[in-house]
Amino acid sequence: MFRSNAFEAWSPLAQGAGFALAADMAMARFLPRRRTAVAAVGLVAAAAVYPLSRRRWGIDTREAITLTAACAVASAATWLPAGTARRVVGVGWAAHAVYDAVFTHDASITRLPPTYAAACAGADIAMGARLLLVRP
Repeated sequence: MFRSNAFEAWSPLAQGAGFALAADMAMARFLPRRRTAVAAVGLVAAAAVYPLSRRRWGIDTREAITLTAACAVASAATWLPAGTARRVVGVGWAAHAVYDAVFTHDASITRLPPTYAAACAGADIAMGARLLLVRP
């Protein structure tokens, strides 16, 4: 049986992963030719969440690097062959999960709930894995 604190720790991660799996399955079914492009735009949007949720206007170096990297991945995906682009975007999503895990997001700086980083990491891992492992 799970202890309540163990469940509470893993719950946001699982919720984020479930959301990303459902979103990618829907994209693969209804927009198969646009799946990678939609995932690339989603990666840029995910990278923009932290700077846009700050309590004070501004962006720190880590956020700027993450947002720039996401834009670079999305831009590169437009020039690459479809299979390579899908894998590059998948690696970008996985890298964003590392960002969520490594950098703490101080509640005094962000408006996001304390569970957001775990939920985002779950979504990032699931989306990256789907893009890397599930062909259209």
